Amino acid sequence: MSKTIALVVSLVDPRLTAPNPIVVLRDDIHADLLTPCSVQLHAGGKSCRAFGYRRSDFGAEISERLTSSFASVEAVLSSRVASTLGIDQAQSSTVISLELPTAELRSMASGVADDLADDVVVQYSPKDSALERLGSRGWALATFGGMTAPIRLKSRKHVEGSVQRVRVGMTMRTLWGVPRGPDHRLQVTPIARAPLSRYVTDRRRVGYVEKRGLRVVVAGLSSIVLVSRLLDAVFELTLRVLLRAPQVALRTTQAQPGDDVTDVVRLDPGTFNLLGLTPGGQVIVGWGPRRAIAVALETLPTSSENAGRTTRSELLRPTSDSDFPEHLIARVSSSVRLDLQCPASTVVLVRRRVRPVLVANLRQLIIPVASVVVASAAIPNPPKVLLGSAFILMTFFALVPARCPRPPRGSWP
Repeated sequence: MSKTIALVVSLVDPRLTAPNPIVVLRDDIHADLLTPCSVQLHAGGKSCRAFGYRRSDFGAEISERLTSSFASVEAVLSSRVASTLGIDQAQSSTVISLELPTAELRSMASGVADDLADDVVVQYSPKDSALERLGSRGWALATFGGMTAPIRLKSRKHVEGSVQRVRVGMTMRTLWGVPRGPDHRLQVTPIARAPLSRYVTDRRRVGYVEKRGLRVVVAGLSSIVLVSRLLDAVFELTLRVLLRAPQVALRTTQAQPGDDVTDVVRLDPGTFNLLGLTPGGQVIVGWGPRRAIAVALETLPTSSENAGRTTRSELLRPTSDSDFPEHLIARVSSSVRLDLQCPASTVVLVRRRVRPVLVANLRQLIIPVASVVVASAAIPNPPKVLLGSAFILMTFFALVPARCPRPPRGSWP
């Protein structure tokens, strides 16, 4: 069961900005709860979903700035939370209700060789009723080492021993930076889902407006755009079955300079081969149940001196991304993170968008098909069977490069 507590909060320094709402808790507030995690805030009849952090999660500069605020309050809010809840940002403090999620802690063990867990899959014992309830929702939220990301829960009989144990694959351990040893614990909480009405009328699909009267019009246009995108999604799923679109799990980090206002994801050059894509193509970025479209570009080398002058300082404590394998890192822009409603440091699933790849390959048929049409027009009573067979063969060979082949599993004769 979730737990709701009342907190005295103040507004954080305006320079503490993030694409998504955040609340910073004092370190002694429910110290057993790992952060960041998803929390619900209530004030004045309004509610807001936010990511909850602790003061110790932030870098030295931000942490020192927050120290004076925590002398008289229990939490501080970002300006985005204050505007959503309708809190006057001129006042020094106020009281809100904080709804904490139900958290389950489990020790992590390595996966079984003949049943390796996928990139974001956590295997649990069928006797674990708590994770069984969370798994029935499709996605759950996991927290470890200062990072939170969606996971899928799957029941497996070979997760022997205590129900306080789960098995994770090597890919997930690498992405999360889990050190060697069996004494590391993973926190699992329910993942927040936006109300259907808010999802249907999401104004991000159309654009930002300030006038209150236009917001209703934009919300209506957003619902119309959603219908067209649902049809496109059905077509995309059909093409995915025919041409395949493998996905890879990647750890996110700060976008490169100049990418924040565009829907861009920068990937390691070797990742494009796994996705069956070329730089400049479109990818589908997934974070739990949410999806966003972005342009995939290659990661470019950036001078550390120039990067320090042009990029925003990291809010959270410095991570070991510089020592992290580059082929497992995705540099996601703020625009994409806002669409996904995900934090800066997390794990996302990336796969190619098949429809643009199909269109690009079908363009190669223009000249061959035109040649066949001209030749058939010049021949009296052209052989229809031969022309039809030629058209089918041309289409087949044009689509072959668009399909991602998968090596056969098991022993080869």
